[in-house]
Amino acid sequence: MSHVFSLLSEYDCSELIKKNSDGYAFIPWMNAHAVAKKQFPNYWWKFETNSNGLDYFLMPDGTAYVSITMTIEGETVCTSLPVFKGNSNELVTNPNANDVHNAKMRLRTRALGEFGLGHTLWLQEHVEPEEPASPVTEALEQAPATDPQDAMWADVTKEKTKAS
Repeated sequence: MSHVFSLLSEYDCSELIKKNSDGYAFIPWMNAHAVAKKQFPNYWWKFETNSNGLDYFLMPDGTAYVSITMTIEGETVCTSLPVFKGNSNELVTNPNANDVHNAKMRLRTRALGEFGLGHTLWLQEHVEPEEPASPVTEALEQAPATDPQDAMWADVTKEKTKAS
């Protein structure tokens, strides 16, 4: 484990963590920056630019992403992030300046997460709520078990049918 990751991953972020209206936990951009600056006053980052000098990369479908290189104590992380709409996972088509700015600030916080700051926020998997089973699914699940021999012959028949 690197020196930087060791220090930043041990930092107690519990007082910094906020939740958006959908319940997703995050660390506000300026709070993440303040912690990093206090721990490593000379930390440095640069948003990458495309061949036209713009600080975002446009994809053929009209969506975009931003990219950053960050260095702390001689260790470097390069990472990127799509431009999302607000606090959602919906991609923005033809992003405006505010969309790009917000994506850049989220990306800076994410890069600090890769260095360890609040990294556990990215370890939590988003679990979609289970959809209720359809009546057909419920009926199949409640159907009586078939005889194992019938099941075996059904597989053989199915294979023979595929080859025909």
